Amino acid sequence: GARRAAAREASRFAPPSAEASPATELVLSPRAAATMPAALSFSRMSSLSSQMSAPASPACTFDLAWSSSQLTRGAVDGGAGVLREAVAGVLQGDGGSREARCRAAETIGNLCFRSCPDRTANQMAAIAAGVDRALAAMLGAFALSPSEALAAAKALANICDKCSLAAMSVSQSGALEAAGALVRTRNAHKLHKQTREECWTLLRNVADANAVTHDRLWDTGVVADALTQLAHASKERRLRELIVSFVCALSYSGANRARLQPAVPLLLVELGGAGRPGGAGQGPTPATEVHATIALANIVGPSEEFDPPLSRASSQSSDAASSAPERAELLVGRARMQRLVDLLLCAADGQKELRSNLHIEVWKVAAAIGHLAVADSNKRRLLAVGAPEALVRGLRSALSRGDALGQERCCEALWHLAFDQEGARLLTEGGPGREALGALRQCAADGSSDGAREKAEGALFVLGGDL
Repeated sequence: GARRAAAREASRFAPPSAEASPATELVLSPRAAATMPAALSFSRMSSLSSQMSAPASPACTFDLAWSSSQLTRGAVDGGAGVLREAVAGVLQGDGGSREARCRAAETIGNLCFRSCPDRTANQMAAIAAGVDRALAAMLGAFALSPSEALAAAKALANICDKCSLAAMSVSQSGALEAAGALVRTRNAHKLHKQTREECWTLLRNVADANAVTHDRLWDTGVVADALTQLAHASKERRLRELIVSFVCALSYSGANRARLQPAVPLLLVELGGAGRPGGAGQGPTPATEVHATIALANIVGPSEEFDPPLSRASSQSSDAASSAPERAELLVGRARMQRLVDLLLCAADGQKELRSNLHIEVWKVAAAIGHLAVADSNKRRLLAVGAPEALVRGLRSALSRGDALGQERCCEALWHLAFDQEGARLLTEGGPGREALGALRQCAADGSSDGAREKAEGALFVLGGDL
């Protein structure tokens, strides 16, 4: 399945002009042999290794302290050679020293880091080699070697970051169960704390990269653990940031929204709705605020009937008989809608959001706005904060980059806003209207996916614009 597809992707990234290098013989222990998938033979592993690069540079030895900043496009061949040796070091299992396995895991993590120019090829090659199972075993052996577990957690988090196939493979490797056991530990030692944080990063990356893994995450119990720890981690800002980003990654799926309703009061606390105990300096980070805003919009936006238990302060300040739209205003008000619009404009320009230092993808913010636009009571507020103009800019950006998911989410949000009379007027009249219709027609004709084209056609149909 995922591993065979990763092998095909890995071969696709091989340089076309590279000469076949001699196959590297991997001497594996019985433990490593059991870890490797049955479908991946030694000859296939050697063949994959030869496809990954041209002849490896003698200067690129395993002991070299490689980092993502040192890998450039001119060092593609040497980088692949280092990856090949690192994979061999991890797969050797008991046949190598703990220090060597730890360095090997760190090397794999660095070569799959987001700033590495060849990270996608490295991610596919690592998964095709079955190294995720060996790393999951290292993660599960935390009690025997905490340093190995920390390196394995970092490597696994980077392997599945923004890679759907890798996330699926990692979810089937036993890594989620091992990470779930680790995040439940309470040891205050610095190494233990770092490992827990890396495990939350791993869980967040898996959830963000592939929605198919969400059921497995619920089954392992880590979602319930996330909400419990978020409620009690008043003095751990970094931990709260990671957990909120994990909840945000889950919130995009409609199947998760009802199950995530208990998270709403906790997200309101992070956004300052009820204040957080713990003194100065324990408030949410800007990144936490961004993820909490998006998650809240995803969870409560599509329904006007959502009525979660608000904080005591909010309950005392509101009428007990308030209507559903009034309750929705308490949860996602105009200020938070304006925040989402500002985030979408940054994403459309391809820039980082300065306050949070996050590079938010267009589809994520457009999806949150689209979920809010489902409710009729939210449409006029979204129009007032400039959501149509931001969505059109986001759609233009997604079209220029071939971002199918961004196109689909922007068209879907515009479709929802088109059902409002004022929204339809803004999207069809004047300069902004011509811009919106032009972007929708372009997407309907040249969209990057069937879903994007269908949603653009739907929005045009409601607006009465010709295709």
